[in-house]
Amino acid sequence: MSLIYAIIAREQISNGNSAPVHHILVEASESTGNFPQITLDVLQNNVPKNEAALLRYDNKFRFHTLNENNFTYLCLTEGSYSAYKAQAFLKDVRNEFCAMFSPEQRENAISYGFNSSFGDILFDKMKEYNESKHDPKIGAIISNAKE
Repeated sequence: MSLIYAIIAREQISNGNSAPVHHILVEASESTGNFPQITLDVLQNNVPKNEAALLRYDNKFRFHTLNENNFTYLCLTEGSYSAYKAQAFLKDVRNEFCAMFSPEQRENAISYGFNSSFGDILFDKMKEYNESKHDPKIGAIISNAKE
């Protein structure tokens, strides 16, 4: 059971009738695969606005998303990975990302612009949640107490 792939993306609302464009700002992966291509399709078609969601990809994998203010925090997990733990991971990533970068920096970043400054942090968070035996409910309580 593990987190396999994670991204933070910003949706740019386009003018006219064209679909919104998603800019992946940072990504991290525990393995290789066609995750980036599949993720773009998920971002384009399946992410509910301003809420958390679990999207089944097939029997083996799930996408977990957290969308707020045109930013999507997304991870791909094995099918047996705890949905609660995946959402705790996404909220943890969101909190750290927003604490590290100003709204202006997040809004003006180019695609993959945070890979060098946040990619290792995202990867380390994945490893932490993959190796951790801690209960994410305790982490959520601590996180809420800090806010």
